Amino acid sequence: MFLPELYKDRIGGEFRHGSDKNCLCIPGRFWMRRSARYLAWIGVLCCLILAWATTGCRAPRQSEQAPASEAIDRRAPGATATAGAATADQTTADQAPELSGTVHQEGGVLVFRPCHTRTQVPIAATGDHAALRAADAQWRRSPDERLLVVVRGRVAVAAEAVAAEERKTPHLIVERFLGVWPGETCGRPDAAAQLENMYWKLTRLEDRPVRLREGGREAHLVLHTAGRRLAGTSGCNQLAGVYELAGERLAFGAIATTKMMCPDLQEQEQALLAALARVAAWRITGQHLELLDRDGVPLLRLEERALTQ
Repeated sequence: MFLPELYKDRIGGEFRHGSDKNCLCIPGRFWMRRSARYLAWIGVLCCLILAWATTGCRAPRQSEQAPASEAIDRRAPGATATAGAATADQTTADQAPELSGTVHQEGGVLVFRPCHTRTQVPIAATGDHAALRAADAQWRRSPDERLLVVVRGRVAVAAEAVAAEERKTPHLIVERFLGVWPGETCGRPDAAAQLENMYWKLTRLEDRPVRLREGGREAHLVLHTAGRRLAGTSGCNQLAGVYELAGERLAFGAIATTKMMCPDLQEQEQALLAALARVAAWRITGQHLELLDRDGVPLLRLEERALTQ
Protein backbone atom coordinates (compact mmCIF):
# COMPACT_ATOMS: atom_id res chain seq x y z
CA MET A 1 0.00 0.00 0.00
CA PHE A 2 1.47 3.31 -1.10
CA LEU A 3 1.34 6.54 0.90
CA PRO A 4 0.07 9.60 -0.86
CA GLU A 5 2.71 12.01 -2.03
CA LEU A 6 1.95 14.18 0.99
CA TYR A 7 3.16 11.50 3.39
CA LYS A 8 6.27 10.32 1.63
CA ASP A 9 9.37 10.24 3.73
CA ARG A 10 12.73 11.28 2.40
CA ILE A 11 15.55 8.98 3.55
CA GLY A 12 19.06 9.41 2.31
CA GLY A 13 18.02 11.90 -0.29
CA GLU A 14 15.63 9.47 -2.03
CA PHE A 15 11.94 8.91 -1.88
CA ARG A 16 10.70 5.46 -1.03
CA HIS A 17 7.32 4.00 -0.31
CA GLY A 18 6.66 2.94 3.23
CA SER A 19 5.23 -0.31 4.35
CA ASP A 20 1.70 -0.82 5.68
CA LYS A 21 3.18 -0.34 9.07
CA ASN A 22 4.73 2.94 8.03
CA CYS A 23 1.38 4.03 6.62
CA LEU A 24 -0.26 3.69 9.97
CA CYS A 25 2.64 5.14 11.89
CA ILE A 26 3.32 8.53 10.28
CA PRO A 27 6.33 10.20 11.89
CA GLY A 28 5.17 12.19 14.96
CA ARG A 29 6.99 15.37 14.04
CA PHE A 30 5.36 15.54 10.57
CA TRP A 31 1.85 14.86 11.95
CA MET A 32 2.11 17.46 14.73
CA ARG A 33 3.28 20.12 12.28
CA ARG A 34 0.37 19.50 9.91
CA SER A 35 -2.15 19.22 12.77
CA ALA A 36 -1.02 22.53 14.21
CA ARG A 37 -1.63 24.25 10.86
CA TYR A 38 -5.14 22.80 10.58
CA LEU A 39 -5.97 23.70 14.17
CA ALA A 40 -4.71 27.25 13.62
CA TRP A 41 -6.94 27.72 10.55
CA ILE A 42 -9.90 26.24 12.40
CA GLY A 43 -9.21 28.64 15.30
CA VAL A 44 -9.11 31.63 12.92
CA LEU A 45 -12.37 30.56 11.32
CA CYS A 46 -14.05 30.18 14.72
CA CYS A 47 -12.85 33.64 15.76
CA LEU A 48 -14.28 35.19 12.60
CA ILE A 49 -17.64 33.50 13.15
CA LEU A 50 -17.70 34.59 16.78
CA ALA A 51 -16.77 38.16 15.87
CA TRP A 52 -19.54 38.24 13.25
CA ALA A 53 -22.12 37.02 15.77
CA THR A 54 -21.13 39.24 18.70
CA THR A 55 -19.98 42.51 17.13
CA GLY A 56 -22.32 42.53 14.17
CA CYS A 57 -20.02 42.45 11.19
CA ARG A 58 -22.49 44.07 8.83
CA ALA A 59 -22.70 46.81 6.29
CA PRO A 60 -22.97 50.17 8.02
CA ARG A 61 -26.37 51.79 8.15
CA GLN A 62 -27.09 54.69 5.88
CA SER A 63 -26.89 57.10 8.82
CA GLU A 64 -23.38 55.71 9.52
CA GLN A 65 -22.25 55.86 5.90
CA ALA A 66 -22.68 59.61 5.59
CA PRO A 67 -22.45 62.47 8.09
CA ALA A 68 -25.61 64.21 9.19
CA SER A 69 -24.87 67.14 6.89
CA GLU A 70 -24.99 64.74 3.92
CA ALA A 71 -28.00 62.69 5.07
CA ILE A 72 -30.76 62.31 2.51
CA ASP A 73 -33.95 64.21 3.32
CA ARG A 74 -36.79 61.77 2.65
CA ARG A 75 -39.61 64.22 3.31
CA ALA A 76 -42.03 65.03 0.56
CA PRO A 77 -40.84 67.63 -1.99
CA GLY A 78 -41.31 71.12 -0.60
CA ALA A 79 -41.69 69.92 3.02
CA THR A 80 -38.24 71.21 3.98
CA ALA A 81 -38.94 74.66 2.62
CA THR A 82 -42.38 74.76 4.25
CA ALA A 83 -41.01 73.76 7.67
CA GLY A 84 -38.28 76.37 7.38
CA ALA A 85 -40.77 79.08 6.48
CA ALA A 86 -43.04 78.12 9.41
CA THR A 87 -40.09 78.33 11.82
CA ALA A 88 -39.13 81.73 10.43
CA ASP A 89 -42.71 83.00 10.81
CA GLN A 90 -42.82 81.73 14.41
CA THR A 91 -39.57 83.53 15.20
CA THR A 92 -40.81 86.74 13.60
CA ALA A 93 -44.03 86.65 15.64
CA ASP A 94 -42.16 86.01 18.90
CA GLN A 95 -39.73 88.85 18.25
CA ALA A 96 -42.37 91.41 17.29
CA PRO A 97 -43.02 94.00 20.03
CA GLU A 98 -46.14 93.74 22.18
CA LEU A 99 -48.57 96.56 21.45
CA SER A 100 -51.62 97.65 23.43
CA GLY A 101 -54.25 99.92 21.95
CA THR A 102 -57.84 100.34 20.93
CA VAL A 103 -59.52 99.08 17.78
CA HIS A 104 -62.50 100.67 16.06
CA GLN A 105 -64.07 100.47 12.61
CA GLU A 106 -63.92 103.02 9.84
CA GLY A 107 -65.74 102.10 6.66
CA GLY A 108 -65.54 98.41 7.44
CA VAL A 109 -61.76 98.60 8.04
CA LEU A 110 -60.30 97.96 11.49
CA VAL A 111 -58.17 100.84 12.75
CA PHE A 112 -55.62 100.58 15.56
CA ARG A 113 -54.69 103.40 17.94
CA PRO A 114 -51.80 102.63 20.30
CA CYS A 115 -52.27 103.53 23.94
CA HIS A 116 -51.15 107.01 24.97
CA THR A 117 -50.72 108.29 21.41
CA ARG A 118 -52.94 110.26 19.05
CA THR A 119 -51.83 108.48 15.90
CA GLN A 120 -53.78 105.63 14.38
CA VAL A 121 -53.12 103.19 11.55
CA PRO A 122 -55.34 100.80 9.61
CA ILE A 123 -54.82 97.08 10.20
CA ALA A 124 -53.54 95.06 7.24
CA ALA A 125 -55.55 92.02 6.18
CA THR A 126 -52.59 89.71 6.65
CA GLY A 127 -50.77 87.86 9.41
CA ASP A 128 -53.04 87.10 12.39
CA HIS A 129 -55.62 89.61 11.18
CA ALA A 130 -58.38 86.97 10.97
CA ALA A 131 -58.14 86.15 14.71
CA LEU A 132 -58.32 89.83 15.61
CA ARG A 133 -61.34 90.41 13.40
CA ALA A 134 -63.13 87.36 14.83
CA ALA A 135 -62.59 88.62 18.41
CA ASP A 136 -63.77 92.09 17.39
CA ALA A 137 -66.97 90.64 15.94
CA GLN A 138 -67.58 88.56 19.09
CA TRP A 139 -67.14 91.34 21.63
CA ARG A 140 -68.16 94.54 19.84
CA ARG A 141 -71.50 95.90 21.08
CA SER A 142 -71.73 98.99 18.86
CA PRO A 143 -69.96 100.17 15.67
CA ASP A 144 -68.34 103.15 17.39
CA GLU A 145 -67.10 101.18 20.43
CA ARG A 146 -63.34 101.14 20.96
CA LEU A 147 -62.08 97.77 22.14
CA LEU A 148 -58.78 97.38 23.94
CA VAL A 149 -56.60 94.73 22.30
CA VAL A 150 -53.09 93.40 22.81
CA VAL A 151 -51.10 92.12 19.84
CA ARG A 152 -47.58 91.42 18.69
CA GLY A 153 -46.97 93.34 15.50
CA ARG A 154 -45.27 96.13 13.61
CA VAL A 155 -46.25 99.18 11.61
CA ALA A 156 -44.97 98.91 8.05
CA VAL A 157 -46.00 98.80 4.42
CA ALA A 158 -47.49 95.34 3.96
CA ALA A 159 -45.64 94.02 0.93
CA GLU A 160 -47.60 90.77 1.08
CA ALA A 161 -50.97 92.53 1.33
CA VAL A 162 -53.68 91.73 -1.18
CA ALA A 163 -55.22 95.19 -1.39
CA ALA A 164 -53.24 97.69 -3.46
CA GLU A 165 -53.91 100.43 -0.89
CA GLU A 166 -52.16 98.40 1.80
CA ARG A 167 -49.01 98.32 -0.34
CA LYS A 168 -48.84 102.11 -0.42
CA THR A 169 -49.47 103.30 3.15
CA PRO A 170 -48.20 102.03 6.53
CA HIS A 171 -50.48 99.52 8.23
CA LEU A 172 -50.37 97.57 11.45
CA ILE A 173 -49.26 94.04 10.57
CA VAL A 174 -50.54 91.73 13.32
CA GLU A 175 -48.01 88.94 13.76
CA ARG A 176 -49.94 87.45 16.69
CA PHE A 177 -53.24 88.33 18.32
CA LEU A 178 -52.97 88.05 22.12
CA GLY A 179 -56.32 89.20 23.51
CA VAL A 180 -59.26 91.56 23.57
CA TRP A 181 -60.48 93.26 26.75
CA PRO A 182 -63.96 94.77 26.36
CA GLY A 183 -64.81 97.46 28.89
CA GLU A 184 -61.14 98.19 29.63
CA THR A 185 -59.29 101.31 28.49
CA CYS A 186 -55.64 102.25 28.20
CA GLY A 187 -56.02 104.31 31.35
CA ARG A 188 -53.76 107.15 32.37
CA PRO A 189 -50.21 106.00 33.17
CA ASP A 190 -49.64 109.06 35.38
CA ALA A 191 -52.73 108.42 37.50
CA ALA A 192 -52.27 107.80 41.23
CA ALA A 193 -55.17 105.59 42.17
CA GLN A 194 -55.54 104.24 45.68
CA LEU A 195 -56.75 100.81 46.68
CA GLU A 196 -59.48 101.72 49.16
CA ASN A 197 -62.63 103.79 48.72
CA MET A 198 -62.40 103.44 44.94
CA TYR A 199 -64.81 101.90 42.45
CA TRP A 200 -62.89 99.12 40.68
CA LYS A 201 -64.52 97.78 37.52
CA LEU A 202 -63.65 94.15 36.79
CA THR A 203 -62.14 93.82 33.30
CA ARG A 204 -60.20 90.54 33.38
CA LEU A 205 -60.88 87.33 35.24
CA GLU A 206 -57.88 85.01 35.25
CA ASP A 207 -56.79 86.39 31.88
CA ARG A 208 -60.28 86.09 30.36
CA PRO A 209 -62.58 88.92 29.31
CA VAL A 210 -65.48 89.71 31.62
CA ARG A 211 -68.97 89.40 30.21
CA LEU A 212 -71.66 91.97 30.88
CA ARG A 213 -75.29 90.92 31.21
CA GLU A 214 -77.57 92.94 28.96
CA GLY A 215 -79.19 95.61 31.10
CA GLY A 216 -77.30 94.46 34.22
CA ARG A 217 -74.72 96.17 36.37
CA GLU A 218 -71.07 95.77 35.54
CA ALA A 219 -68.95 93.57 37.81
CA HIS A 220 -67.02 95.70 40.28
CA LEU A 221 -65.51 95.84 43.78
CA VAL A 222 -65.25 98.57 46.41
CA LEU A 223 -62.99 98.23 49.46
CA HIS A 224 -64.35 100.53 52.18
CA THR A 225 -61.91 101.59 54.88
CA ALA A 226 -64.73 101.84 57.41
CA GLY A 227 -64.85 98.39 58.95
CA ARG A 228 -62.67 97.00 56.13
CA ARG A 229 -65.83 96.04 54.26
CA LEU A 230 -65.97 94.60 50.75
CA ALA A 231 -68.93 95.50 48.54
CA GLY A 232 -69.65 94.97 44.87
CA THR A 233 -71.35 92.78 42.32
CA SER A 234 -70.43 89.85 40.13
CA GLY A 235 -72.47 91.28 37.28
CA CYS A 236 -75.46 89.37 38.59
CA ASN A 237 -75.49 89.07 42.39
CA GLN A 238 -74.44 91.55 45.05
CA LEU A 239 -71.28 90.74 47.03
CA ALA A 240 -70.53 91.56 50.68
CA GLY A 241 -67.64 90.60 52.94
CA VAL A 242 -64.57 91.78 54.82
CA TYR A 243 -60.88 92.01 54.00
CA GLU A 244 -57.51 92.28 55.72
CA LEU A 245 -54.85 94.68 54.47
CA ALA A 246 -51.21 94.92 55.53
CA GLY A 247 -48.98 96.83 53.14
CA GLU A 248 -49.02 94.94 49.84
CA ARG A 249 -50.69 91.90 51.43
CA LEU A 250 -54.43 91.52 50.95
CA ALA A 251 -56.85 88.74 51.89
CA PHE A 252 -60.62 88.44 51.72
CA GLY A 253 -62.78 86.67 54.29
CA ALA A 254 -66.00 84.80 53.60
CA ILE A 255 -68.09 86.53 50.92
CA ALA A 256 -71.89 86.48 50.94
CA THR A 257 -73.97 86.91 47.79
CA THR A 258 -77.59 87.42 46.86
CA LYS A 259 -79.37 84.55 45.14
CA MET A 260 -80.48 85.86 41.76
CA MET A 261 -80.44 83.39 38.87
CA CYS A 262 -78.22 84.41 35.93
CA PRO A 263 -77.56 81.29 33.84
CA ASP A 264 -75.34 83.14 31.36
CA LEU A 265 -73.14 84.54 34.15
CA GLN A 266 -73.21 81.72 36.70
CA GLU A 267 -69.85 80.26 35.63
CA GLN A 268 -68.25 83.71 35.67
CA GLU A 269 -69.59 84.42 39.15
CA GLN A 270 -68.23 81.14 40.54
CA ALA A 271 -64.83 81.86 38.99
CA LEU A 272 -64.83 85.35 40.56
CA LEU A 273 -65.59 84.02 44.05
CA ALA A 274 -62.92 81.33 43.71
CA ALA A 275 -60.36 83.92 42.59
CA LEU A 276 -61.16 86.26 45.49
CA ALA A 277 -60.55 83.41 47.93
CA ARG A 278 -57.03 82.99 46.51
CA VAL A 279 -56.01 86.66 46.59
CA ALA A 280 -52.86 87.29 48.63
CA ALA A 281 -51.47 90.60 47.32
CA TRP A 282 -52.24 93.63 45.18
CA ARG A 283 -50.53 96.17 42.95
CA ILE A 284 -51.66 99.30 41.11
CA THR A 285 -50.24 100.58 37.81
CA GLY A 286 -51.79 103.85 36.66
CA GLN A 287 -55.53 103.29 36.79
CA HIS A 288 -55.38 99.50 36.86
CA LEU A 289 -55.48 97.24 39.90
CA GLU A 290 -54.23 93.66 39.82
CA LEU A 291 -55.11 91.18 42.56
CA LEU A 292 -52.44 88.47 42.81
CA ASP A 293 -52.12 85.02 44.29
CA ARG A 294 -49.32 84.04 46.70
CA ASP A 295 -46.95 83.44 43.77
CA GLY A 296 -47.56 86.88 42.28
CA VAL A 297 -49.71 85.58 39.40
CA PRO A 298 -52.54 87.98 38.46
CA LEU A 299 -56.01 86.62 39.24
CA LEU A 300 -58.11 89.72 38.58
CA ARG A 301 -57.56 92.99 36.75
CA LEU A 302 -59.76 95.99 37.52
CA GLU A 303 -59.93 99.57 36.29
CA GLU A 304 -60.55 102.68 38.39
CA ARG A 305 -63.86 104.46 38.11
CA ALA A 306 -65.32 107.32 40.08
CA LEU A 307 -67.05 106.06 43.21
CA THR A 308 -70.12 108.19 42.41
CA GLN A 309 -70.98 105.94 39.43
